[in-house]
Amino acid sequence: MRAAFPFFLPQALGLCLLAAAACHAPREQGAAPWNELPLLATHWESVSFGGEGEVEYEAAGPALTMRFGSPLTGVRWSGELPLSPHYEIEVRAARLDGSDFFCALNLPLGNSEVSVVLGGWGGALCGLSCVDGQDASMNASRSFRDFQPGRSYRLRVRVDGEAIRAWVDEEPLFEQLRDGVAFSLRTEVQPVGRLGISCFQTSSRIEGVRWRPLP
Repeated sequence: MRAAFPFFLPQALGLCLLAAAACHAPREQGAAPWNELPLLATHWESVSFGGEGEVEYEAAGPALTMRFGSPLTGVRWSGELPLSPHYEIEVRAARLDGSDFFCALNLPLGNSEVSVVLGGWGGALCGLSCVDGQDASMNASRSFRDFQPGRSYRLRVRVDGEAIRAWVDEEPLFEQLRDGVAFSLRTEVQPVGRLGISCFQTSSRIEGVRWRPLP
């Protein structure tokens, strides 16, 4: 038995690793390719809030910068909505200055909309606005994270018939079931529309937006 043990352990570890790989492989193999949404003035238009900051487009990046607004600056997708009923969307964003949300991503949910907020209410609050009329500071999706100025973060949101799930740099942010829940936008960000991004008393840089349909 002692002689067999050193041989058995690597075999067992190898089988465990293969099993773990098999569990993750189908999700990636079955995923559709990502589709980039170009960060150009011809595709994303500045939102007129009154008091909004300037939106700067960098074709060489490509990227766009939303400057400090009083209180909001935002952009909305000006073309046909590319999102299928079930989809994933990813945004790379950085807070350049300020201490409130640097990315509030408006998303369609069938006939309604919802926002995924990063860094609100003093700079750290994240979550969905609104869930059953409650914004991200009041509903169960809320969490708090430290966001470093100038650092780019990757927000990935997955929308399917069961739930809305989100990750920041692949760390889970929330999971909100959809059945029996009413989703809506806060009044302030309604001008951003069904697909758009805004920031509050903050300058932010958007470095990429892409989406893919889910089967």
